Amino acid sequence: MTRIRESVFGKIMLFGEYGILCQGRALTIPLKNYYGTLRFPDAAPNTYQATLHRLLLAYHDYLATRATASNSCGIDLGAFAKELESGLYFDSNIPHGYGAGSSGALVAAIFRRFSLENAEWGEGGKLQELKEKLAKLESYFHGTSSGIDPLSCFLGKPLDFLPGNGIVATQLPNSISTREGGFFLLDTGVPRKTGELVKLFQKNYQDSAFRTMMHTAYNGCVSECIQNLLMGDFDGLANYMQNLSELQYRYFNEMIPADFKEIWMQGLENRIFTLKLCGAGGGGFLLGYTNNFDHVKKTFHSYKPLKIVL
Repeated sequence: MTRIRESVFGKIMLFGEYGILCQGRALTIPLKNYYGTLRFPDAAPNTYQATLHRLLLAYHDYLATRATASNSCGIDLGAFAKELESGLYFDSNIPHGYGAGSSGALVAAIFRRFSLENAEWGEGGKLQELKEKLAKLESYFHGTSSGIDPLSCFLGKPLDFLPGNGIVATQLPNSISTREGGFFLLDTGVPRKTGELVKLFQKNYQDSAFRTMMHTAYNGCVSECIQNLLMGDFDGLANYMQNLSELQYRYFNEMIPADFKEIWMQGLENRIFTLKLCGAGGGGFLLGYTNNFDHVKKTFHSYKPLKIVL
């Protein structure tokens, strides 16, 4: 197989799930454990390659039906079609339905290769404009899209989403990669339905006490987690992660898979590790933080915890 462009990493929302829906802060990071690449088959495509190729054909047709003389979706559809004739497909190990950016990475890869614009996408308004463009391109996969996933995948760097539509490309402290601990993922093995979980959140949000909690304690805690991480204050991060885990266990309990509630509580009690939702919850990944990853590997050996490469 021939690689035609560098890989596009997946992404996770490290902090801010649900809070970003009510004027809260959020932080996404590249998920370098998972990635995808546009490729051509070296010979006659196998079943796997042919299936992925058909997915791109359908995506191209979708974009073509939306294109007009004044709006081509920002994509050179002619160049896209020409490469499809050579069997173009998107080869990816990013899991689907896990909030890891499987469709976002595909959109980012297509935009990188076939964009009609050569703009330098900086910060502020430019990033917001790019986010809106990518949201339209990802709508094929979800009906609607915030644009956060493809933007994160396209830029391949941590993004700090601030209240009021502010977006800042940022950096994580170098010291985090040398620590014995860090962030890790647990695969619950449970499929999830994001739409149903968001509806549950919206129902809960109608309650005034829950709504107040989201705008005060929850969003405040998330912001402190982000700020402490970016400043390299890992003791402060661990404390606020503990607080966030407690808030989610109390107010988002329905979104924690049943088989993991006891483990979640163990983390709150022993403080050796802390768990939180990763994305919508309900299944997929859980996100953890620890100062002792060796202990986590022993504790969760049957779940094969994956340390996040930062």
